[in-house]
Amino acid sequence: MTDLMVDIETLSTRGNAYILSVGACPFDERRAGEPYVWRIEWAEQPGAHIDPNTIRWWLEQGLEPGSDLLSLRDVLLELRRIITPEMRIWARSPAFDLTILGHAYEQADLPIPWSWWLQRDVRTLCDGEADLPDHGALRLVKHDPVHDCLVQVAQVLEVRRRRGGG
Repeated sequence: MTDLMVDIETLSTRGNAYILSVGACPFDERRAGEPYVWRIEWAEQPGAHIDPNTIRWWLEQGLEPGSDLLSLRDVLLELRRIITPEMRIWARSPAFDLTILGHAYEQADLPIPWSWWLQRDVRTLCDGEADLPDHGALRLVKHDPVHDCLVQVAQVLEVRRRRGGG
């Protein structure tokens, strides 16, 4: 696969936000691959910010910790394992998801596994496009990192199809 969609859920909107979960979905010009999801154990994340308003918002959404929790470091290593050097890394928006993940890699003393010139923005690509797939049409849940990745991959593939690139 040539591309990877990434989505995270956090306890803040700052660049050093506490990370709850990471979703990733590889894809290419025509189709999505098998998605990944990693839920992070409740533990200290050095240098991470927690916003009480974001916690309140998550509680209103019915936040549940989940099972099969991993340490943040293990999640970062797993994500690193699936990223190839030439892979384009997508997010909605990289200024949020990839900035926060980059901070986490730095705090864990791990190299960031993507090149800045291969970052791609779903929001920019989809600007001005009407009737793109969404959570409702795909029967997926908002604010679930895998579901968000799948919706965003579907949107990228649809825009590419419309423009004759897929």
